[in-house]
Amino acid sequence: PSNLKLDIDDDSGDIVIRAMQNNISIDDDSGSILIEGGHNINIDDDSGDIRISNVSGNISIDDDSGSIMIDQGQGRIDIEDDSGDIRIENSQGPARIIDESGSISIKTLAGALTIEDGSGDIDVRQIKGLVIITDGSGSIYVDDTLGLTIIEAGSGDLSIDNINGPVKLDK
Repeated sequence: PSNLKLDIDDDSGDIVIRAMQNNISIDDDSGSILIEGGHNINIDDDSGDIRISNVSGNISIDDDSGSIMIDQGQGRIDIEDDSGDIRIENSQGPARIIDESGSISIKTLAGALTIEDGSGDIDVRQIKGLVIITDGSGSIYVDDTLGLTIIEAGSGDLSIDNINGPVKLDK
C-alpha cells in the first residue's frame, strides 16, 4: 500500500520505490537508489547513484560516493556527500549541501541555499533566496538569486549575474 512507512536496510543491489506517500528511510551499502514519490526521505548510503523525484516532505542524504539527482522536492533538502556530482532542479527548498568533491548544479530552487564545497565546479541558477557559498576549489557560476555571500572562493573562476539583493565577497 502507498501509505506504508518504509524502513529499508540493504547490503547490496538496486532499490526502486515508486508511488509511495509516506516516510522512507534507507540504510544502503551499495547499489543505486531510485525514489519517485514519498513524504520525508532519509538516506544513509555508502555507494551508488541516488535519484529522487516528486517528494512532498524533507529530504536528508548522507552519501559516501555516487551521484545525487533530486527533482521536484517540496521541503528542506540536506545533503552531506563525500564524492560524486549533485544536481537539484525544480525544488521548493531551502537546501544545504556539504560536499567534499564533485560538481554541484542547482536550478530553480524556491528557498535559500547554503553550499560548503571542497572541490568541483558550482553552477547555481534561479534561486529565490539568499545563496551562501564556501568553496575550496573549482569554478563558481551564480545567476538570478535574491542575494549572494561567498565566504571563501578558493581557486577557480567566479562569475555572477542577475543578483537581486546584497552581494558579499569574503576572500
